Amino acid sequence: MMQGFRVRALFVAAATTAACAHLSGAAVVPTTIAELRALIAAARTPVSSYTAEVRLTYFGGKGRMRGTATLAVSRPTSLRYEVMGPHGAAIAAFATNGAELQAADLAASRFVYGPATRENLDELFTIAPMHLGAAEWVSLLFGEVAIPDEAQLAYDDHAGRILASWADGSQKRRVEIDARSHRVARATVAVGAQVLTEVEVRDWDERGLPASLEIRVPATGDDVEMKLRDVAYEPTLDPALFVLEPPRGAKLEHLGAGG
Repeated sequence: MMQGFRVRALFVAAATTAACAHLSGAAVVPTTIAELRALIAAARTPVSSYTAEVRLTYFGGKGRMRGTATLAVSRPTSLRYEVMGPHGAAIAAFATNGAELQAADLAASRFVYGPATRENLDELFTIAPMHLGAAEWVSLLFGEVAIPDEAQLAYDDHAGRILASWADGSQKRRVEIDARSHRVARATVAVGAQVLTEVEVRDWDERGLPASLEIRVPATGDDVEMKLRDVAYEPTLDPALFVLEPPRGAKLEHLGAGG
C-alpha cells in the first residue's frame, strides 16, 4: 500500500514539475525511467484521433519529388493514408486496425493484405524499416515513443535533450527528448554502428501534434519530409475506414504472419 502511494506521489510530483517547466521554459532532467515517463505523460497531447492533409517532399536517388497524401489516425492502433496522384485521385492506399492490414497499389492493380505484424509493416513501409507494430506507428504519428524499463538514460547538455537508448533484438533504439517541452525530438533505429532509420520531429502544432516530420534512411539516401495541413481534431472515425476492400480486378497477395 505504501509502495503504491509512493509511486503515485512520484508521478504527481514529476507531472507538477513538468507543468511548471512548460510555463517557465526551464529544463527538467529525470534521473529514472519512471520520472521520464511522468514528464512525457504530462506533455502528451490530449488528442485521440485526427485527420490531415500531408504535403510530402522526397529526396533521394530519383531526385526531388513532391506529392500529397491524406492521413487518418486513431488511438490506439488505427491508421490509414492515401497518396494522391497529379489529378487528385488516390494512386496508393494503406490501412490497419491493429489486427489486420491492407495496402493497395492502384497503378499496378495490386492488393496486399495480412496480419499487422512488425515484419509485414516493415515490408510495406520500405522507406522507414523501423520494426514497429501498428500501435507504435500510431504513437509515433502522435509524436510519442514508449520508453521501456531497461532503457539507459543520458543527457546532452549542449542540445538540451534527454537521451534514452535500449536494445530491441539485434537493433539499437535511441530517442531524444527535449528537456524543456518533454516531447520527442528524434528517434533512431540502428544495427551496430549503422543507422537504419531516423525520424525527426521538426515542428509541433498548437494541440501538441507533430506538424512536420522528416524520415531519413542513410544507407539508401532516401529522405521524406511530411508536413501536416488542415488538421481536424477528434473527428468521428468509423472503424470501417481502417479496412480497405480490394479494387475490382486487382491481383491479391497475402502476407503471412512472418512477412
